Amino acid sequence: MVRSSYARPVLMSVLLVVGALGNSSPSMSHDWYPWECCSDNDCAPIPVAETPREEGGGFTLTDGRRVNYRDLKPSPDGLWHLCEQKWPTNTRKRKILCLYGPIGGS
Repeated sequence: MVRSSYARPVLMSVLLVVGALGNSSPSMSHDWYPWECCSDNDCAPIPVAETPREEGGGFTLTDGRRVNYRDLKPSPDGLWHLCEQKWPTNTRKRKILCLYGPIGGS
């Protein structure tokens, strides 16, 4: 078997590029959240197990807070994201700044 002297550096370069691309997804960073919603630290993806329920003209979060249909913003990555104040510690009392969700369909 013949081994190339450049195979390892090429493989390492490919792995670095793939890793960098994988970390640039919108759901893993704050770069697509508007300032008025996020202030660079108020937004985060909503885990699938905590997907808001659609009911009564809007969406209800698992903690009971509600967002009307008209206030839902389209999510660029098709996932749910919540932007909220980080205080008080009781999440039910936190102000919702923005809620992003999958809007429309194909």
